[in-house]
Amino acid sequence: MKNYTSIFIIFTLILVGFFLSWYVDMGHKSYVANQQALMQQSTRGAARIIELYIKELRQRVDLFTEEEGDIISHLSGNPADDTVEEQFTNKVIRHFPDFFAYTITDNRGQVLLDDIEGKVGDLCQTDIHHFATGQDQKVFIHPNPVSYHFDIMSYWQNRAGEQGIFFISLEPTLLARILANSQLHDHQLILLHREKPGLIEITADGARSALKGEISLSPEELARIGVIDDIEGSLWTLADLPAINLFSAHKELLRRRAVGIFLVFLLVSGVMAVLIMRADRRRSSAEQAVRESRD
Repeated sequence: MKNYTSIFIIFTLILVGFFLSWYVDMGHKSYVANQQALMQQSTRGAARIIELYIKELRQRVDLFTEEEGDIISHLSGNPADDTVEEQFTNKVIRHFPDFFAYTITDNRGQVLLDDIEGKVGDLCQTDIHHFATGQDQKVFIHPNPVSYHFDIMSYWQNRAGEQGIFFISLEPTLLARILANSQLHDHQLILLHREKPGLIEITADGARSALKGEISLSPEELARIGVIDDIEGSLWTLADLPAINLFSAHKELLRRRAVGIFLVFLLVSGVMAVLIMRADRRRSSAEQAVRESRD
């Protein structure tokens, strides 16, 4: 009877251990699958919002340039007209709250008016000349000592048929808010430069100039990226970066739960074994007493 009891208890503990091991494995796989699905939804959703935002900005700049073509033309030929420039600047501010600067060039991309001197950097000038030669303008962050920004360009034309390029430089404030509102808990949505692997463009804290640490992802962080999605009309790739211990911490939590459950079963089994052994001893003593009485 003692052997049967021990075998039963051991078999029960083995069965419980097997079930708990299966529970940890399946629970972790389910968690990873759910996180992957959530990452895809949040990343794709944020990517589509950013794409719509860029498209809307282009439409707004095109419309603004069309409506203000005569004033832009006037400033292109009279950049020292402070009165008209101030009126025009106020209009730009009303239409574009994240406005950082605006620039007017001729049709070859030669700068005619920069509203604050020195803001047109090398990257901006390269972007202007690409746009002037008919290439599609791809949005990306332009470093600047005053503020990191991105540009939206459009062609201007006056009634006399004169043409040129007008572009708005914008701070990525709204883009940072989109990332902050879209990223999951223990995840970080990051806009990376598509042609410069690992280079951070924008995070929920703003452009990379606002970062306190490295401005590029390490090889370990690049390997940890869960989902990526290219942003149409830009040189950006949106990446979801999970916390470094997100999955391992969850598996460790499941293991601790499983160990706790197993210890409870072990304790109950130990108590049952002690009670059964006591009952066996009492039964054996009673049987021995009966035999002695018969003798």
